[in-house]
Amino acid sequence: SNLDVGRPTSGRDQFDLLKKKRRDSIIDIIKNNGGSASIKDIRTKIDIGQNGVSSFSEKTLQRELVSMTKDGVLYKTGEKRWSRYFLK
Repeated sequence: SNLDVGRPTSGRDQFDLLKKKRRDSIIDIIKNNGGSASIKDIRTKIDIGQNGVSSFSEKTLQRELVSMTKDGVLYKTGEKRWSRYFLK
């Protein structure tokens, strides 16, 4: 939006960078997992600290997966614990 013009680097940019790193690591995990993963698969691999990404909460991960699905980056099958996420 035009509101951002000329504003110094802010917490918002920092947030977007973290969000991008988070999304990238989720995508990497799904790729390396054969193209699909459960939230548990993703959670486990993030906790191992893959790609030097610091872990984040289960809630954050769920929110990110929902948002990535809405943005058309991923699609999911199943519900709740049985959900699996696939790269589009």
